[in-house]
Amino acid sequence: MSLMIGGRGPKVQELITFDDENNILSQVLTGHSYMGAKIDETYRVYQNQSIWENTQESGKRMVKPDQFYIAADGTPYTLELIVKAIDRTKNKKLELYRLAPQVTK
Repeated sequence: MSLMIGGRGPKVQELITFDDENNILSQVLTGHSYMGAKIDETYRVYQNQSIWENTQESGKRMVKPDQFYIAADGTPYTLELIVKAIDRTKNKKLELYRLAPQVTK
């Protein structure tokens, strides 16, 4: 994804691997953000663990149903994946997770 406004903009390459049920097995993002900060992010599922690392944080947790990892520097395609993941859940709810502090109202 690349979008330039006034000579600035993000340039992100994203590679996602899915399992047979369309769950994300791995996600790799590289490039730079709108203001030029480096993007280097990985997410993978290994031995029933979600493992992620980016320029802001790293972490892992057990894979559970009805959860979805939100990439720190994900592309708009992530929104489509979230909607599809919600649609696959029984109660049409999905827990979104990352270690970074979340904004609350």
